[in-house]
Amino acid sequence: MQSRSAASLPIFLLVPCVPLVIGATSAGAQELRWSLRSVVGPSPRMAHAMAYDSSRGVTVLFGGYVGPNAADGGTWEWDGTRWIQRVVVGPSPRWSHAMVYDSVRNVTVLFGGYSIANNRNGETWEWNGTTWTQRLVPGPSPRMMHAMAFDSRRGVTVFFGGTSGIAAAHSLETWEWDGTSWTQRVVSGPSAREQMAMAFDTARGVTTLYGGDTRGTAFFSDETWEWDGTSWTLRATGVPSRRRGHAMVFDAVRGMTIAFGGYNFNYVGETWNWSGTSWAQGVLDGPAPREGHAMSYDAARRTTVLFGGYGSTPPTTGLLPGETWELGEETPRPCPADLDNDGDFGNGLTRDGAVTIEDLLTFLAGFEADDVLVDLDNGTSTGTPDGAVDINDLLFFLVRFEAGC
Repeated sequence: MQSRSAASLPIFLLVPCVPLVIGATSAGAQELRWSLRSVVGPSPRMAHAMAYDSSRGVTVLFGGYVGPNAADGGTWEWDGTRWIQRVVVGPSPRWSHAMVYDSVRNVTVLFGGYSIANNRNGETWEWNGTTWTQRLVPGPSPRMMHAMAFDSRRGVTVFFGGTSGIAAAHSLETWEWDGTSWTQRVVSGPSAREQMAMAFDTARGVTTLYGGDTRGTAFFSDETWEWDGTSWTLRATGVPSRRRGHAMVFDAVRGMTIAFGGYNFNYVGETWNWSGTSWAQGVLDGPAPREGHAMSYDAARRTTVLFGGYGSTPPTTGLLPGETWELGEETPRPCPADLDNDGDFGNGLTRDGAVTIEDLLTFLAGFEADDVLVDLDNGTSTGTPDGAVDINDLLFFLVRFEAGC
């Protein structure tokens, strides 16, 4: 089936299909913008963790602090268009844990965190896209606010720092997980700290660590360190400013580490880029200042994904709205009427860049099943889901299907 040309429809039926984009371009050849994605997803939270599963093309989110003495234990996945909650049994609700994706064994690795049920814990969990499995092995002591990155050259998860409690001393330990056992690397390096950020630079083969809360004289750190698998090297100080609670990813396409946000007695809303030799401030506009958010790098879409956090939105300070932001090249969102390539809703949604009868069959199957995957619009014709599958979604889909997007 071929859809009719958009030119054959009244102009008021044609709805824009682009995200809200704000911000300036970054310095250099690559133009990046922060885009706010208008989607329904996880509730507002901070101190959650995210990792990009490159084998399935989704960002995995787990846990987080969702209110006074309240932790979340939900597993969510973001495919670039929508958040999907995976209803599975797994780690207990917690916050201030850390996660990475192990691209050698195709699993997301989670360690530690703070949970109401058992305080700080030293659990190691793995998510294969279907099931969470606890790995019952000795390793780092129970802790929270540590950082991890996956060294894809050596096939190990790198772990640093953290704390075992509010009044407890910070850790300066370096550990590595190879999928079978944890090994402590007895080396000198960064001072003891918590709430730093780490990312693995695939171009240079080093793990980059920046910032953190040291509870020392200066309280927060402005240091940039790198770990090559053998030793830590101090690479920079002074810029960016001292901070904690920021997030960091490595953008493999542009060959730079990207840091956003943090707290230095004020909430920070800056984007910074580390080239491997120096820091430069990047995009000037974007998400509101915050700490405790999480980021991942979606390699398939060449995009950094950010969710959640804690900050100040005058006149209140607290958990920020459950916003999903993306940092990437300005590109249109996929056509909402392009749902699938085979018409079989049970096989999952796989877009093929064409609007055909298979997409109609897929939508009708999802609509009949009241499945959130076909929650496309809230009645405003803007492509904003509202958590309900109803007549608004049907009308929105039919208009876009007829127009061929």
